[in-house]
Amino acid sequence: MVDYHVHLENGPYTLEWLSLFIETGAKRGLKGIGFVEHGHRFLEARGIVDNSWADDQCTQRTEDFVNLVSRAKEQGYPVEILLGVEMDFIPGKEERIAAFLKGYPWDFVLGSVHWDGQNPLDWPGLLWREDEILPVYRKYFRLVKDMADTGLYDIAAHFDLVKVNGQRPPGIAVEEMEEVIGAVRAVARAGMAVEVSSAGLRKPVGEVYPSLEILRLIRSMEIPIVFSSDAHHPGDVGASFDDLATHVRSAGYEIHQRIWA
Repeated sequence: MVDYHVHLENGPYTLEWLSLFIETGAKRGLKGIGFVEHGHRFLEARGIVDNSWADDQCTQRTEDFVNLVSRAKEQGYPVEILLGVEMDFIPGKEERIAAFLKGYPWDFVLGSVHWDGQNPLDWPGLLWREDEILPVYRKYFRLVKDMADTGLYDIAAHFDLVKVNGQRPPGIAVEEMEEVIGAVRAVARAGMAVEVSSAGLRKPVGEVYPSLEILRLIRSMEIPIVFSSDAHHPGDVGASFDDLATHVRSAGYEIHQRIWA
């Protein structure tokens, strides 16, 4: 198995730090690890996510990250190394996103939605009033659809991230929402894969991303999937992948598909 979503941001850009993630992955039987960084952390992408929080996070040179992962590919590690980036979709910034992505030899690009304008969608402890939940869900999945429609991304990350703190719209099945179906169709049209992520198991929602019901919808449109942990610390690499295997089989998949070399 390959873990397509592993961040290095909580340590230095060194082979010593990266090797700790590889050690965990190898112990858990991984065949590959996709190292990524949030695009907003790179100086060359400053202003794509345009708020003071992102500005404070923007401290790294893209070249340093790319060079580190490229060096790691040459070290003969027991797992294959892939170079990726997690790039937020921000409406109106498509040209800047495209220009940034074009400048580096990514093996894959994760597309994610964390913001509705200046409003965060997944901050710890963030809770909406009951009458706000459905509009927030609708907006989130419209943004996921718009992200896929750009054609700039390879993998849709944590597809139903909006549920992270455990809130759901009352009186409606999320997988039946017009906006959810539209987002899945857009991913299919774009030829993207969907990430099946164990990160939600470590969040208040306590569930895999995406839900089983949404994953069945994704399966019905024959969309490929990849596994991920969204690890930010070495111990989380490949976490709960047995649970992911059970989850995807319950949705009708044989196993996750490796779709990039």
